[in-house]
Amino acid sequence: MINILLIEPEGKGTIARLTHNLYLAFSKREDVNVYIANVNYQDNDDFIVDRQFNFMNKYHFPLGKLVYYVRCVFFIKRLKKDLTPLITISTSEACSTYNVLSKGNGRNIGIFHSSLIYSKNKTNNIWKYLLQYFSFCLLYRYLDKLYCVSPDVKTFILENFSSISPFKVSILYNIHDIQQIIKLSNVSIENLLFSSMNEYIVFVGRLDYNKSPDKVIRAFAEFSMKREGVGLLIIGGDTHCLLHKLKNLCSELEILHKVIFLGNVSNPYKYIKKAKFLVLPSKSEALPGVIIESLILNIPVITTNSSMGIWDIMDCTESYDKNLLGTFIASKGIITSNLCKENCFIKSELNIDEMNLVDSMSALYDNDIMYQNMANERSLFLSKITEEFVLNKILLENV
Repeated sequence: MINILLIEPEGKGTIARLTHNLYLAFSKREDVNVYIANVNYQDNDDFIVDRQFNFMNKYHFPLGKLVYYVRCVFFIKRLKKDLTPLITISTSEACSTYNVLSKGNGRNIGIFHSSLIYSKNKTNNIWKYLLQYFSFCLLYRYLDKLYCVSPDVKTFILENFSSISPFKVSILYNIHDIQQIIKLSNVSIENLLFSSMNEYIVFVGRLDYNKSPDKVIRAFAEFSMKREGVGLLIIGGDTHCLLHKLKNLCSELEILHKVIFLGNVSNPYKYIKKAKFLVLPSKSEALPGVIIESLILNIPVITTNSSMGIWDIMDCTESYDKNLLGTFIASKGIITSNLCKENCFIKSELNIDEMNLVDSMSALYDNDIMYQNMANERSLFLSKITEEFVLNKILLENV
C-alpha cells in the first residue's frame, strides 16, 4: 500500500479544487492511501475530506507570520513521521517550501502553477516575491520532482534557475473531472438571462486588471453594433472593485442593456454550455481552466496570446508565436494578439488587440461552417488531463 500526502495552501479557491480533484482520483485506487494537509484551515472552507489534517493560523501579532511559517514546517514534519508517505505532493509554491524544509524519507514533489514574474505582477507583494525567489534559488533544488502545469512555467524555471536539475522538471497538467463538468453543464438555467437576445457570448473570470474584462466589453460594443440579437454574459467576482467602472463603461458605450454581470456562481458550466462562444482577453495566464472547461463542453474559444499554454490547450504548440500581431485560427478557437497591456474604462478608439478581438468574434459568429468545425473538432489536449493519465505519470516516475 502506497501512502501519499497532499499539502494544500487553503481549502478554497482554484488550487484547493485542483488538490481536491487529485485526492479524489487517488482515493479510487485500491493500492493508495491518500491524505490532505491543509496549512491554512478555515471554518468556511469549500473543500473538506475525511482523511484531512488541518493547521490554523492563529498568530495575529507582530512577527506572527514568521511564527506561522515555522509552525507549518513542524506540522508537516510531524505528519510525515506519523503517516510515512512514500510521496508528498505540495500544490503551491509556499507548500513546496514547507515540503522541502520538513524533509522526510519519501519523495517530495512540488506542483508549480505560475512563474515567479507572473506572481509578482499579480500580487504586487514584494515580500512574497522575495520569499518565492529565495525558495527557487536555494530550496526547490532539493525537491525530487518539480511538476509544472504549463510549458511557460517549465521554461521559466529552466531558464532562470540553473541550480535546479532539468531532469527533475517536467509538465503535469491538472486533473479535470470531465464527466462532472458535463453533468453540471446539463443543469437548466432557472431564469431567462436576456429577454430580448437570442444568443450570448460569455466571459468567465475575476473582474481584475489581468483578466481585462474591459477589453471584452469594448470589443463587444463594436461587434454588437450590427448584431442586435446577441448579448454578453460576464461571470466572476469583483475582486478588484472594477464592477462600477465596467458598468459605467457599458453605459458610455450604450450597451448596458446587452450586458449582464452575474457575479460568482457555483456552476458556471451550465452558462458556458449554452453560450455561442467564450472570450478570455487576459494579459497573462499559465493554463486557464475556463478554456479547458469550454473545450470539454465543445464551446469554441477566443483568447488573447497570454501564454504558451494557450497554444498547448488549442492543439497548436508547433505554431506558437510569442509576438503574434494579428490572429491565429486553431482547431478549437482563435488566438489573438496580446500587445497592449493597458486597461481602458472609457469610450475611445479601440487598440489593435481589441480590434483583433472584434474581427475574431465577427468571424466566429458569422461563419457557420468555421463555427461548426470548431465545435465538433476533437480536442487532443483533453487526453492529458484525465485521472488515468495524470496518476500514471506520477506513480510511474516516483514509485
